Amino acid sequence: MPEIPPEAQELIKKFNQEEAQREAERPRSNSPSKKQLNRSRSREIAKPMTANEMASYARSKGFSVRGGNGGHGVHIEALNGLECSLPVHGSKALHTGTQHTIMQFISKNGVSKN
Repeated sequence: MPEIPPEAQELIKKFNQEEAQREAERPRSNSPSKKQLNRSRSREIAKPMTANEMASYARSKGFSVRGGNGGHGVHIEALNGLECSLPVHGSKALHTGTQHTIMQFISKNGVSKN
């Protein structure tokens, strides 16, 4: 293996020192990054929910839940008049895509009760 010339070794050493100094001067933030925030939000819908759990979640966000007939007999209704059907299949969990779509509807049209 060829020997690294002393001038190149000095340049490498100087570069490494400058990088260490830049890293030390970089401001540290205690607030979570966007990636960490997205992970915490996605945990909210990570757990499969049944229709009853989804209905109670919608009520907690200010929606009214009214019943009807058939498999799509439950409707989640927002204060602005928009509604979303909630499929009820006994105690089975909602499919991931269905759950995600309903959660998006709730987040876009909901009013938080604080």
